[in-house]
Amino acid sequence: MIKASFRDLFDFDYHDVNYYGPKGKEWLANNMAAISQNQGAIVPFWATYTVDDTR
Repeated sequence: MIKASFRDLFDFDYHDVNYYGPKGKEWLANNMAAISQNQGAIVPFWATYTVDDTR
């Protein structure tokens, strides 16, 4: 049996580059979330995932 655990901090970093290409909506959404996080509307949190495999 194989058991693996992954831990990640869910938070947002502000990107100071204006991006108007094909990923512009992702850039805008990320920065809006980063601003919301800085104002306390979104709180970063840790998540742990555990995967079991019986092979």
